[in-house]
This record gives sequence, structure tokens and C-alpha cells, in this order.
Amino acid sequence: MANLPFCGAPEYASTPGDPAAAVNAPLVGLDAAMDSIAVLAIAAGANALPVATLQGAGVLQVTGALTGDATVTISAALTKKFLFQNGTSGAYKITLKVTGETGVTLPATTQGKQIPLWANGTDIVPVTDPNAQPVGSLGGLPAVLQAFFPGVPGASVPVALWVAAAPFALPASLTGSQMAAATAATSTTTFGITKNGGSIGSVSIASGGFVTWTFASAVSFAAGDVLAILAPVSPDLTLGNLAFGLLGSYS
Repeated sequence: MANLPFCGAPEYASTPGDPAAAVNAPLVGLDAAMDSIAVLAIAAGANALPVATLQGAGVLQVTGALTGDATVTISAALTKKFLFQNGTSGAYKITLKVTGETGVTLPATTQGKQIPLWANGTDIVPVTDPNAQPVGSLGGLPAVLQAFFPGVPGASVPVALWVAAAPFALPASLTGSQMAAATAATSTTTFGITKNGGSIGSVSIASGGFVTWTFASAVSFAAGDVLAILAPVSPDLTLGNLAFGLLGSYS
């Protein structure tokens, strides 16, 4: 009994009258689908991927000579894991996403590589599989920084502190970032945000919990750089138990 090459399932002998032979056809079909490649030619700017194009394939290969960054959008109706194969040329990024969502952005360094992705019914996200093929770079993947500060902070103390293990960047306005407090403030309180001790922005939280990020432009961090959020010089006497979630992307 041999195994099918891609799904790994056993291929039963087609012996007349053998009930096991009835599973051959669907398994062979599954195996063929896993090996099937859907090819999509793209250009700089917006591109659409019809659901039917990838529905019966295990690999999506995009091709084209890019003259700028490209976006490939797909309906949330597609739910499957697949390999993305970057067959483009040009030093530009490709973002795969569901309309209205963030998706995943892959840099030009992924050209010639296969990246495991998941269309999960909401968006396109990386497959977090320890056995997945490495891409050689984290570039374009989300960088999520989380921190919690218990209790009420003192004056000017760091309430969150990170040291970069790999290059990443935070976007202007810190789009997608979050802050919350389990114990509300009595009045609006502003925390400073620093890189290696220098101010790069701030975040304010009102007594009702409304959060405002002030971050004028994107900021890049190299390995070893230190990002901190600092309590104000005159802290609120009740605001405490703080949670932060910063969203950036690896470079």
C-alpha cells in the first residue's frame, strides 16, 4: 500500500469488491488539489482574486513585473490554508487581505519563496506552524507588543518597556494600537512614549476610558532599541492596572 505524495493518506489497492477502494477517488482528488497551483497575474495597485481561482488549489502563485506596491483582495467567503508563492519581480511589497481588513504584507525578499497563509473567513493571516517553511525574513509580518502594569504608577516611571529583538516599525497615529485601564482615571492622563529615551509621541486616557494616541509619523526600531511608555510627572491618583497593545510591523 503506497501513500499519496501530498496529503500523505494511504492509497488503497483498487480490488473489485473491496470497500476500502471506495475511498481512493476522494483521496486522489484531495491530493491533486493540494498539488494544484492557481496563477494570478498582478500589477502595482489593487488586484482582485476570484474565490473560484483558489478554491480548488493548494498553492497561489502571483506573477508580474511590479512597478509599485500591490494589494490582492479576496472575499471573506474563502476559508482555507494555502501556500503563497511570490513569482513577481521588482522591489515592492504585496499585501493579501480581505476587503476592509489589514491582511498580511510580504516584502520583495519573499520572491521565489513559498509562504503558508490562512484565509480564515475574516482576513488573510500567517500560518503559525512550527513546521512551516521559513521565509528567511519577518519583513511585513505584524509586530504585536503587549504589556501590563499592575497598580497605580508613580511619577515618571516606565509602565511599559520593550527592547527590540528584530527590526520593526510603528505606524503614524499608532493605528490599531490599544490601551485600557482596569481602574479608571479621575481626569485625562497623558503618558509619554520614548525611543532610547527620546520622545516620539504620547497616549492619553480620559476618565471615561477614551484613548487618544499622538504619534506624528512612523518610527523604525533596530534590534537593541528600547521603546518605553512613561507615567506623567503628576500621575492620576486612581488610574491603575494598565494594559497596552501596540501594533506595528517587522521590517
